[in-house]
Amino acid sequence: MKQMTKNLLVIPVILAISIAFVTAYAQSQTAYVAPQNDATQDFHIDRDGNIKVQQAKIMQVSGTSFYARYYVGMAFIRILIKTDKTTEVRRRFGDRILISQIETGDIINLEGKIENGADSLSVVASKLVNFSNQKEISSFKGTIISKGTKDGSFTLLTNDRGTIQINTGTTTQIRKGSRIITPDLIRNGDMVTDTVGTFDHASKNLDTNVVVIYADMGIYQPRNFEGTLKTITSGNPTTLVLNTEGKDYTITISDKTEILNKARKSVSIKRYLEGDTVRVYGAIREAEEPIIDIELVRNISLQ
Repeated sequence: MKQMTKNLLVIPVILAISIAFVTAYAQSQTAYVAPQNDATQDFHIDRDGNIKVQQAKIMQVSGTSFYARYYVGMAFIRILIKTDKTTEVRRRFGDRILISQIETGDIINLEGKIENGADSLSVVASKLVNFSNQKEISSFKGTIISKGTKDGSFTLLTNDRGTIQINTGTTTQIRKGSRIITPDLIRNGDMVTDTVGTFDHASKNLDTNVVVIYADMGIYQPRNFEGTLKTITSGNPTTLVLNTEGKDYTITISDKTEILNKARKSVSIKRYLEGDTVRVYGAIREAEEPIIDIELVRNISLQ
């Protein structure tokens, strides 16, 4: 009789615990809010078998399937991840990548559905995000503050990301004004209005495809220049060196160049002397060398 009484007392206790557990489980299902940060660890399976795992580690790659672990401290849950042609694979920052770009040791975020009939946790993935692949297609602008240690590399002080390393390659197009230049013609202080390529958030390196450097195109508009004639080199064509605005410019005399004296009458270039004051009309050439392409030259010192 005493034993029956004990059993009758135990049943309500078990029933109360079971009800409390079911109630707590139901509340946890309805109150669950997925983390907003994709770097936050998370493991969640809903009633329909949909699974979402954040920060699982790839332990082994087998073709297009992966053996992964989700760690909680030293403990872990084993997950077999299977993929098919509909599986979406991306880098952390959104660019689509090939499934072969997920490797052993990578940290991934996973969305999918539990495989029916499996005797272990097997998931058919609808989306995989390789969290370890922190590259994305990005563009930047800023000021070049130093040349890099590698050929064609430089440091860019950006408007919003601090300093980053820009790496150019053999296929990189570097445009300054309307001309294409080589990396050795990049200068400290140049303003980069746009550079586009693959940016690695971990190393802060941009492997760039194109670099656009600002050039004040007003400099290259035709105008008048006046200065001192430093040298005259006879030949075909004849070239002059004119010191104007604190700089020596090379001037080439062609068959179409008007050669005038002070009175604006045509004369031979042979009458020009070093030290004469000369005015020219033309445009500075878009080039590293200081050259003025002229239409007219007038010697103010020649009566």
